[in-house]
Amino acid sequence: MIDSLPLRNPIKVGDYYRYSNLMQRILLEYGCYDGVYESCGELNQKLRDSIHYPRPYGAYNDGKPFKINEKLYYIDMNSSYMSFINGIPTDLTMTRRNYKINELIKTLYELRRNIKATNPKLATTLKFLMNSCFGYSLRKQKVYKKKYSNNLDNYVKNYMPFIFAVYKTGDNKGFVHSKESFATDYNCVQFGYDILKNYNEFMNMIKQKVKVVYENIDAILISEKDYQKLKEEGYIGDNLGQFKIEHIFKSFEYISPRKWRGIELDGTIEKRGTWN
Repeated sequence: MIDSLPLRNPIKVGDYYRYSNLMQRILLEYGCYDGVYESCGELNQKLRDSIHYPRPYGAYNDGKPFKINEKLYYIDMNSSYMSFINGIPTDLTMTRRNYKINELIKTLYELRRNIKATNPKLATTLKFLMNSCFGYSLRKQKVYKKKYSNNLDNYVKNYMPFIFAVYKTGDNKGFVHSKESFATDYNCVQFGYDILKNYNEFMNMIKQKVKVVYENIDAILISEKDYQKLKEEGYIGDNLGQFKIEHIFKSFEYISPRKWRGIELDGTIEKRGTWN
């Protein structure tokens, strides 16, 4: 499947064992990073600090426990974060963008959808590949390092101001944990920031249209009436960014963001967290 993409140079997929590393190579060979700058430092951190990360929330009772005995639809968004990509901003000013990634994600999504029924494991792999480019853009700088030394006394003497832990494995030998004197890591935080900004704006718009009972990152729980409203307006389907039905509950009980359970129409119990 990777060979079928119009890449500048061929990729030996077998050389990679991390989704994120393989996806970064695909982005590079596809041209998604052309003209895109990585960044670090104060401006990078300022943009990172302004990011609002979605959190699970029991909206029906403002976060307090509740139980509802009525028909409710738990709908999940298709490739949620990937559907809110609007190119990759080339720098922290957010004024220019490279839109090649939109074309790539759309291609990978269609490949995944075409094989989902016949090869679910490969489809899941493609899903993880796509999602990894979002998380990779938000990776943090490595402030600390771990180094093995054959002369602990000398190492500690030379770098004492930066050392916070020493683990001996032998006579004057062992591992030293120290703070990096200079962090060389860079990232495209503007890419992850832009995705989440677009996502939050979309979800806020959805919550203006319907009453959300429970929100779980890229999924929401709503009444049957509200589900029909979203369906009529074209928000339900199999396309990128549309919602699909995960569960239909006849009863739903919420204790906390990570602890809830719903009883489906056939009596099956879907739950999160530990229940007696």
